[in-house]
Order: sequence, then C-alpha cells, then structure tokens
Amino acid sequence: MRKLLALPALSMAITATGFTANTVAETWSPTGTTAMLSGQMMVSGAFGGPTVFCNPSGGIALDGSSATVGAPDLSFATALYCGFALFLDQPYNLEPSSLTSVTLQNVRVAGYFGACAGDLEGEFDQLTGRITFNTAILPSASPRSPDCVINGFWDTSPQISYTIP
Repeated sequence: MRKLLALPALSMAITATGFTANTVAETWSPTGTTAMLSGQMMVSGAFGGPTVFCNPSGGIALDGSSATVGAPDLSFATALYCGFALFLDQPYNLEPSSLTSVTLQNVRVAGYFGACAGDLEGEFDQLTGRITFNTAILPSASPRSPDCVINGFWDTSPQISYTIP
C-alpha cells in the first residue's frame, strides 16, 4: 500500500516543480548559425487591395533549442504593390507543430490599406529546409480589411532542420 501512495506523491511533486515528461524542447540545427531565408510570396485579400507579389529575405537565428526569424523584408518581385507590405514587431519565434509543419508566432504584416496579425502556419520539408505556405491565413487586424491569404515559400541557407523529442 505504501508503494501505491508514493507514486501519486511523486507525480504531484514533479508537477508542482513545473517539470513534466513533455517539457523537453525541440533541437534546431545547424546550431549557432544564422540561416538566410529567401523565396517567393503572394499575399492576396490583404489590405483591401490587390494581390502582392514579393521576394522575402531575412535571417533565422538558431541556438540549438530555438529558432527566431528576424528582419523578414519584402522586396519587389513586381514593380507594383510589394512596397506597401511590411513585417512588423520582429523577431518571430518559429515553432515546430510536427515534423512536417511549423508556426511562425505573432506575425504582424501591415500595408497601405490595413493589417493582418496572428500565427502563420506553414509546411516544413526536413530534407530541403523549405517552409511552404499553401493558402495560409493570417487574420485581419483592421476593421474593414479581409484576412490575408499567403502562398509561397521560404528557402533556408544553410538548410535548417529540427527534431522533436
């Protein structure tokens, strides 16, 4: 009987200290690197205006246990409209949702006609380090502006990857 009582007590002690079996963080590689990101992005429905075609660029800092996307910049893919969109409130945490998907947390994009904000979901290819956005929704943050719909990809160089315990 004493052995059965000890297990719940141990479980309560572990929970009280904040440690659980699922507290181990993901591991990102290559460790200690800032990977460059580049790609193509199309944002439609955004800002109450036309579809925006951009070539994003920036960096992803990897410290082994986390990945942070900083300074994503939208440069012109076409001479029109891309300059109206800006990433704000950087850096953004990049969190694995599974081995094949990631979440860019607390993203805020603003443009001439409005803004969108929230978490941005993307697919992740472990073999290439590519993040793909297939009709990813970033909710509207403006009263009369629709949600942003994002399609495109970000490539990383060097290629990044992660493991989930």
